[in-house]
Amino acid sequence: MRLPADSFLPPLARRLLSGAQLDLLAPLGFALPGEVPRLPEPGSATPDRRELAGALRRENEAIGHPGAARLAESLARPETLVVVTGQQPGLFGGPLYTVVKALAAVQWAEALAKTTGRPAVAVFWIASDDHDFREIARAYLPVADEAVEPWLRLTPREGRSDLEPVGTAAVGEEVRALLAHRRASSSSERYGRWLDRLAQLYEPEATFTAAFAQVLVEVLGAHCPLLLDSAGATVRRLQAPVLSRILARERELERALAAREREIVARGLTLQVQPQPGCPPVFALENGRRLRLRRCEPDSGTYELRGGSLRADLPALLHQLEREPERFSPSVLSRPLVQDALLGTALFVVGPGEVSYLAQAASLYEPAGVEPCTVALRPQALVLDRRRLEQVESLAGRGLGLAALLGDDEALEHQLAGLVAGDDPLAAPSAMLGVALDELARVATALEPQLASPVEKTRDQVERAVAALRGKARAATARGDEETRRRALALRDLLRPAGGLQERVLCTAHAVGLYGADLVATLRSQLDLDPRFVQLLAVDGGCGTPALVPAATAAGDAAP
Repeated sequence: MRLPADSFLPPLARRLLSGAQLDLLAPLGFALPGEVPRLPEPGSATPDRRELAGALRRENEAIGHPGAARLAESLARPETLVVVTGQQPGLFGGPLYTVVKALAAVQWAEALAKTTGRPAVAVFWIASDDHDFREIARAYLPVADEAVEPWLRLTPREGRSDLEPVGTAAVGEEVRALLAHRRASSSSERYGRWLDRLAQLYEPEATFTAAFAQVLVEVLGAHCPLLLDSAGATVRRLQAPVLSRILARERELERALAAREREIVARGLTLQVQPQPGCPPVFALENGRRLRLRRCEPDSGTYELRGGSLRADLPALLHQLEREPERFSPSVLSRPLVQDALLGTALFVVGPGEVSYLAQAASLYEPAGVEPCTVALRPQALVLDRRRLEQVESLAGRGLGLAALLGDDEALEHQLAGLVAGDDPLAAPSAMLGVALDELARVATALEPQLASPVEKTRDQVERAVAALRGKARAATARGDEETRRRALALRDLLRPAGGLQERVLCTAHAVGLYGADLVATLRSQLDLDPRFVQLLAVDGGCGTPALVPAATAAGDAAP
């Protein structure tokens, strides 16, 4: 079951899917499923990925990734096509679309390998530099008891700066209490065992990135992409030359970005990332805070950290970047350039919000000397167990389709009010009966006028009996419609929890707790890569499904 995704997408994503204004992504390409994206020729402009592949193999093997060696070996080969996706290290695996993105990247890699005859590998870029603690450190895990708060939130430690990267921070002691409380509220023993496993992965001293990576490996098993921590030492060192080039050419990049931003605004679109004149798209750590670089004066060749003490001219800054690469990281606009420079990306699978800022980031590729890749939008997927999917289908038969359940609350309530008002199912047969009584009276009185009084008495008795029957029928219809209303609202809350689309709100860990291994099996078998639709997928199991197979022993073929 699916419906057009237009109403759930930002304006640029809608235009790109219709084939309009693709030039706003230039020089990046844009591809839909079934299309072969523009691909790098084997060996041409392909970065040497051997050192990176070796580091990723060690890091992935350390967390039990069953395909680490094979995927890393493939990554190291220059002819291998690389499909990249990524996400911040959200608490308990982040929103449900995290696993959708990961599996979509795997499916794209499989499709490219099949159509091109070249090996392809999926890489998941964990954005550890993100410093939005309140967004990352929360998860939506609802329970049947409405008195229990569905949002689990970690509070930042006392004195924590809002500019500290989240991924490298420890989750802290509070996580134990949150999981223990949710464990006590769980009515399913299997769900409870999964919460116990989460508690093992989210030990207080574990970093957000490390625990997040463990969840992905645990959930996806042999279908997990190769995981890349953006804060890893090897990544930091290998990206330093790219950041140096960005700094050395930052005036040219600034002009290209400003021109693209003017064009975006002229097309009636909103800038996803607000302009920062005089600020190269590079950050540096100082006293644990990730601070933005900026020119001291508009025409100055000297740079400083906004809110920091660093002050240096360009040669000194480049020297420091070479000496201490672990301090420096790209901004949201230069991160795609770093990613593609390191990996030689063939295809970048992004979400609807990400593609909006890529319109700005794309303008930096040519002046930075980075080979552009092709972009694909991730699919949008919702999941329900098969019984509830049948309920959705039943509602659709009464005029309450998936669009109504996912749409505006007021419109849904209006449609439901019409149902609850109740029809008169016996209205038509009652009218026919009235016509028959008229004919009965006409024939009887024609035979004997004195029969008029008995006929009227009979009519009165029949009409009172029919009226009582119609009232009972209307009540029965209303009761059925009230049950329909309750069911529709319950399904709405499952598909739009907390008012948002399920995949963007519901925590990955919660979906895994409900469906176990059936969740990934369903996504692997039913997920359509086409981003033009919102898909509703049926998971065969429910709370009685088998527990997850430990990642180290998971069966099945990994993505090529």
